[in-house]
Amino acid sequence: LRLKLNYEKKITYHIKDNCKAFYSYLRNNRRLKSSVPNLERENGSNTINSYETAEELANAFSSVFTKEPAGSLQNLLSEPNGDSDQSVIGVLIPPYPVQK
Repeated sequence: LRLKLNYEKKITYHIKDNCKAFYSYLRNNRRLKSSVPNLERENGSNTINSYETAEELANAFSSVFTKEPAGSLQNLLSEPNGDSDQSVIGVLIPPYPVQK
């Protein structure tokens, strides 16, 4: 406890010279930790623990995305006649220069 008090005095005394240490201490000792709240399921009940909440989020996430077809991505990028170019389903992807 005494070491902690001495450290706090030290970083507050040197706050103008080393503000990074002060803000690092504050960030590491916050009392409020963010977490995912309980979610409401489709049937109206709420999740009661982090495992159930994670399962509900996984179900919601997987319902939005579809499974990829078996085969290579190159088949999807090819034109019907077999010629591959930069278009995907009629959408042209123009090359853009890299900006720094």
